[in-house]
Amino acid sequence: MPLLRIFNISIFTLWIIFILILIYREEKAEIIIKDDVLKTIIKTEEYCYDLFKDGKKIGYKMITKERIGNEIILKSYLKTVEKDTTEKELKIFTDTSLRISSFEFTLKEEKEYRKINGKIDGNDLILLIESTDKREARKLTINKDIFFDLTYIPSIVNEKPVKDQIFKVSVFDPLEIMIKDIDIKIAEISPIKAGLNVGGIYRLLADDKEIWANENGIIIKEEVPHEGRYYLHLKAFREKESDFLFLDYTELLYFKSDKVIPSESKLLKVKIKGIKIDPEIYRDSDVIPDNDILTIKATDIEEIKKVKHILPFKDDKLNIYLLPTKWISSDYGPLKDTGLIYARSNNYDALKLTEYLNSYLFNLIVTSPQFFIHSSKDILKSLKGEAIERALMFATYARAAGLPTRLTGGVVYIKGYFYPHVWNEVWLGKWVPVDSTIYEFPAKITHIPLFKDKLEDIIKGIKDLQDIKIEILEVS
Repeated sequence: MPLLRIFNISIFTLWIIFILILIYREEKAEIIIKDDVLKTIIKTEEYCYDLFKDGKKIGYKMITKERIGNEIILKSYLKTVEKDTTEKELKIFTDTSLRISSFEFTLKEEKEYRKINGKIDGNDLILLIESTDKREARKLTINKDIFFDLTYIPSIVNEKPVKDQIFKVSVFDPLEIMIKDIDIKIAEISPIKAGLNVGGIYRLLADDKEIWANENGIIIKEEVPHEGRYYLHLKAFREKESDFLFLDYTELLYFKSDKVIPSESKLLKVKIKGIKIDPEIYRDSDVIPDNDILTIKATDIEEIKKVKHILPFKDDKLNIYLLPTKWISSDYGPLKDTGLIYARSNNYDALKLTEYLNSYLFNLIVTSPQFFIHSSKDILKSLKGEAIERALMFATYARAAGLPTRLTGGVVYIKGYFYPHVWNEVWLGKWVPVDSTIYEFPAKITHIPLFKDKLEDIIKGIKDLQDIKIEILEVS
């Protein structure tokens, strides 16, 4: 009997354990499912801005947009250290159309503290105000929706406004604790080249502010009196400062071509006025200079294929195009090793490596124009950028692999207009253009090279194109 009893107890215990395991697995599966569902209904976006005044960085601002189901939570945090430390924090609760339901605002300065909780109740804005020396409640009457900068900019851009259009908006000012009716004017709509596409930038005049926003309603630059200028910057570089070159892409000029350049064209002859042409930068290439006239011939890829170039190149005249620079980090371990791996995987064939890097970098870098240009080592932190970032990464991998490569700046023709642009040239018996931003190898005659190799010179050159004039003499 004792043995039978022990046996029955054992069987019962095993059944209990088995049932518990099943329950645990079901609960765990349910948790995983819930987590997956939450990931689909919660979407977070972060934007970081550096604040500059008189050429000096004096602070930063962080904006977070979090969508949870049918609710959007916008958070803004500003910290400045110009004289005394100032912190401003704003949290806004809205629906998906950015209609505000409530908000929280906090101001912290050396000698002042203020916190405001606001809630919209019908036609009333109920405010609970706490300051350094008192607490109070207020009620303001509202006749229409109220906004903050974070909500009226995307709302206006979403309307697809036209130049000179004016919007009347009620804005709550948490510093003066009042609602202001302001006019917001669309001062300018400018095209911006972004990868293969051309987007738009809106410049808005809002009360005493000047704001630049992209087509998605994201503020990319803002000028505020007595504060300075805010520039959108990648979060990775706020947490750890690094060297950079500055390029305000909202100020770059574009200009209409006097003739259409068909994509299949094999020859382009142009007269360049407004800048001095250096004939030396066209040596050993398919661009022929003649005073202020450039004749650009399409590179014959079949001719290039007739000669196989094995990596690494051994030519003292080309050594300068194999060396690392401040911006081309081809000596940085992970990038150097990766470049060598890419060379080996392409059988040390220079042409194959060029084709591979052109495709690889076209897809690797997320197209996102940047104000702050960093080295290729730092670009690894975000893998975001536009033409310059792709050109720097291309040059880095190529030089590490032993393929002579240089940076080229100038203009590119897209849909009837010329835009400032940067691409690469690789040595394949001569200098051959390759553009991993537009995904062209060899790059077409729509590329007009004006500056070469040194990034500082290229950026200065494309900033100073305001006097350039391009006359198309021949296209065929």
